[in-house]
Amino acid sequence: MLQIMTWIPHIVYEDNHYIAISKPAGIPVQAEHPDEESVIGDLQEFIGKREKKPGKAFIGVLHRLDKLVTGVLILAKTSKGQERFNEILRNKQVKKFYLAVSEHKKIPMEGVLTHYFTRKGEEYRMSVSNQRRSADDQEAILKYKIISMIDDHQLLAIELITGRRHQIRAQLAFIGCPILGDHRYGSKHLEDSLALHCSCLKFIHPIKNIPMVLLDVPKTNNRIWQPFKNKMMEWGQEVRGKNEL
Repeated sequence: MLQIMTWIPHIVYEDNHYIAISKPAGIPVQAEHPDEESVIGDLQEFIGKREKKPGKAFIGVLHRLDKLVTGVLILAKTSKGQERFNEILRNKQVKKFYLAVSEHKKIPMEGVLTHYFTRKGEEYRMSVSNQRRSADDQEAILKYKIISMIDDHQLLAIELITGRRHQIRAQLAFIGCPILGDHRYGSKHLEDSLALHCSCLKFIHPIKNIPMVLLDVPKTNNRIWQPFKNKMMEWGQEVRGKNEL
């Protein structure tokens, strides 16, 4: 069954080897079944039509965002680009920053969270513990900083140190700060979207060998993010200016 593209890609960055977009909510990076719309399928069609290429354009997965998560997603346009980027990922040379709005709980204004993850039975969610329970447990580490609090919500800037399935969602929920709209991990707020956004990727371009900062703050026409507009802009300027590579 032919899938119809339901969005127009907002391109954050593009060159011969890579394309980075602002991923919308509700569309998976890769389809789980043939009839499902996906970012990969849509970009193959989009680039193929734009460049008048016969057949499907090459689009290689480099990292993933959950279906409900928005923000910067970089993909490879060539096999060489995919191979080189996978190498810097393996060497932990890509910094990933997120913004999230969570339910407010009194926790330190900044810190490092270290937990251990296992898949929770047949459920599509992670079980979190403060201690390793088996050799199969995966260590999950992130850094966070609360950059604004309004009423019973707080805006957090997060740097992922490891990259586990549902990592930010599960770790924040475990400390009593579920992300707004994340009903899978205990949010009681009746939002129709998940307040988690991949806001910045920083790395040395693996082919051009130049510093890259791909920045994309959440759209402030969304009522979850709108109250934090000024703080998000300030954070964006700050993270862009930091020389961390």
